[in-house]
Amino acid sequence: MSKENDITNDLDQQMINPKQTSRTIYFYILRNTTVDEKFKIKAYFNNDIKYTFNRAEVFDEKKNNSPYIYCLELNLIIDDQDRLYINYQNGLVPIEHYRLRLSRKIPQTDRTFRDYNDDTFRYIDNARFTKHYFLFDVNFAKNFVDSPPGENVPFWSQLCLYTFYLLHYQMFDHFNILIDQFKKVVQDTNRTLIREEFNDFFQSCITHLSYAIPPSTDQTMAEKLIICMTGLLPIIKTNFDLTSHFVINFTLALIDDIKEHYDNLFSIVSVGDWHLVDIRKSYDSIVKICRC
Repeated sequence: MSKENDITNDLDQQMINPKQTSRTIYFYILRNTTVDEKFKIKAYFNNDIKYTFNRAEVFDEKKNNSPYIYCLELNLIIDDQDRLYINYQNGLVPIEHYRLRLSRKIPQTDRTFRDYNDDTFRYIDNARFTKHYFLFDVNFAKNFVDSPPGENVPFWSQLCLYTFYLLHYQMFDHFNILIDQFKKVVQDTNRTLIREEFNDFFQSCITHLSYAIPPSTDQTMAEKLIICMTGLLPIIKTNFDLTSHFVINFTLALIDDIKEHYDNLFSIVSVGDWHLVDIRKSYDSIVKICRC
């Protein structure tokens, strides 16, 4: 989804009647897969009304297996009691929850699909004010025959990839909601960070850094959000791996630009940014890595 699309499809305040508002929202899922893997991810509302996610371009075109973002654009109607509806079969249907399913065709058949369910009941929170929903806890279960195609993206690496997606499309205004949603999942699931996940995170960072910061992007803003992102990691002695070449290479790739733009970088940090992470502490950590 491009930034232009985001603007074109924005129906946030279009009034259906004095008590109903139309709003377009977006759901995102990350999954590792190959370019030729054919499967569909669908959201089922009220168990039977289905919408299909669209696959965005690959993060790394040079690799056969790479993470993809799957995006679902959904038009909602919100009444004056914040109840949600979708337009279905020429009428408004109230919705309460949705579930996710991955389906793929059985080889050598045209219409037979094999399904892999994520049985979590999910709810659309605060739809009047939240436009983007980044899903971190999707897990398509193995069925009686086999496992679903593709692989889950490691949890902490999802933070990196979602951030880089926003940077790539210069959707800077949506970073705060990404962070709020991520922190809520961490808190709700008591998520910790182990050394292997620490290395996975920085491997994702260095691998896809060029995707995140194309020549046309706002370099200073991108650096600020990357520092905010890394500052969310709960780093302690047992998970902090200074010997990881992923950590070192990623840090070295950023440090010269950050030092060059240091004054400009912190001039765009507002009071509202400090609730996200301790940005100066994050920068100090980056400098320490480079000195090791």
